[in-house]
Amino acid sequence: MESSYALEGCWAHVGHHHYFVGRDAVFALHGGGAVFFVVEQQLSPPTEGPAPGGGEVRTPVPVEVSVDGRAWTRVADGPYRLVYAETSAEALIRQEVAVNFTAPDVPFRYLRVRQPLSSAEGLSGYVDASRFELDVTVVARVPPASLAPGERGLSCERDILEDVFPSHPCWFGGLNRWDAPSFFHTYPLGGLARLDRVSGVATLAYFRPDDRSQLPPEKLGGHLLVEASEDGSRWTTIANVSVAYGTAQPFATDDLGGLPAAFVRLASDRHPRWGTEPPLKRPEAYLLESSLALGGLLPAGEGR
Repeated sequence: MESSYALEGCWAHVGHHHYFVGRDAVFALHGGGAVFFVVEQQLSPPTEGPAPGGGEVRTPVPVEVSVDGRAWTRVADGPYRLVYAETSAEALIRQEVAVNFTAPDVPFRYLRVRQPLSSAEGLSGYVDASRFELDVTVVARVPPASLAPGERGLSCERDILEDVFPSHPCWFGGLNRWDAPSFFHTYPLGGLARLDRVSGVATLAYFRPDDRSQLPPEKLGGHLLVEASEDGSRWTTIANVSVAYGTAQPFATDDLGGLPAAFVRLASDRHPRWGTEPPLKRPEAYLLESSLALGGLLPAGEGR
């Protein structure tokens, strides 16, 4: 789901990859195989599962599935060697992690791989790429959502896919420059809605504190992208809002004309040095909190 942001690849200092595979069906997962590429975890020590193994410290990359995007079941761990970097070259070590797993017929529509939680309350490093081959069967077909005109409020505390820290579900990272923080707030709408209006409030913060000195004064604020998608893969920007970091920023657009959308996503704009050489391929900022108010033809109920 994050690949549209990275444009030409799978990475942008993101610590997780979400896959929306159950667009038309709920699947039962029996097992599968996966390959991930991970980087820079050794510079932000993980707190999930580091343990000696074969004379090395190894740490897991969790694979999780969910039916609704709220409750996640951990079905596999991809362990890899935790390297403690002493030089800049070691800091850029990119490791391939392969894992085969079985699962006890777990139902799911969403699939997620993420870096483990870190001691600095972010995700410990980045996922550069991932791919899966899964053994599944169809449990049930998902009928088109029943729509009714109305309004709905959503909040990051209970409604986003990226809630990996129960103690602070709206944000993670930003305390350690090697942590992968909460660059996205992705709100599933419970089915394909027809949106007329989207408004809300969001607060962003610097991804890395050194941006305060490295960026020109006019870039000490940024832009919030408000995006919509029917399938979780192709995204349309419906608002681009100037923000001052650390300040709650309202936004609103009321001329969508019944835009089809199953998801609304908030993200910071790309770093102004994204295309430089060497490129700073990362967002400007990360999200601390957000909320949405939707209007139009909306799926019945509160489920995802």
